Amino acid sequence: MKKEKIKEKVDLSKQGEIFFAVSELVNAEDHLMESFKRLKHENILKFHHAIREIRTALLKKIANPEFWCESKHIAAGYKHIIEACYKSEHQAESKELIKLADDLLRIFWALQEEENEKVSGK
Repeated sequence: MKKEKIKEKVDLSKQGEIFFAVSELVNAEDHLMESFKRLKHENILKFHHAIREIRTALLKKIANPEFWCESKHIAAGYKHIIEACYKSEHQAESKELIKLADDLLRIFWALQEEENEKVSGK
């Protein structure tokens, strides 16, 4: 991947907000599955399914089908890095984690652009 692509300014408009929502919803899905394993309440699976449907609808708005799975995993990775940053007690480590999360965000958008360039023939 070209270094310039990764360094492009990240879009924090509506699409950016949708990315953050997707990352949160992936995390919610994970938490609900952990709750289901622990509590065995069938309703938790219904909530999980409903959240997954919402996350899928949102991801369709920002991710190209060619990179669907990668996009979901990047969003999940981003959220987990941010969670680790919240839990860090060391400022230097927090700064490093924030940079890594920011890099992942740029990679996500560059990946979406890569698909757009492939389709448009650029």
